[in-house]
Amino acid sequence: MKQITIALALALCFGTAHAGRFLKGSRIGAGSATVTWQLPEDSVSTSQTGTKVYKSLDRVTWILVTTIADTTTLTYVVTGLTSGTWYFETSSYNATGEGNRSNSGAFKVI
Repeated sequence: MKQITIALALALCFGTAHAGRFLKGSRIGAGSATVTWQLPEDSVSTSQTGTKVYKSLDRVTWILVTTIADTTTLTYVVTGLTSGTWYFETSSYNATGEGNRSNSGAFKVI
């Protein structure tokens, strides 16, 4: 299994949840990738409700892949990916709104 690890800097957002941290992606089969992240360190103080996962081929047009409505799920399998370099971002959200997104993590699908 091929894995990549990407460290990301996070921005804080006042009142809303903070950015999630995308840590790694791993290919599990043709056209799919596993995206794994950590919650922000202060997720309890921001009353985080869940995480959103986004994908993009060009880092301009972002597509919401899923909204995970809990804080215990830290992995998501993205399917239906075509060949190319895909970029992923995560964000945390709560009742106030969505926090800033993490920096992009790249993953090449063959």
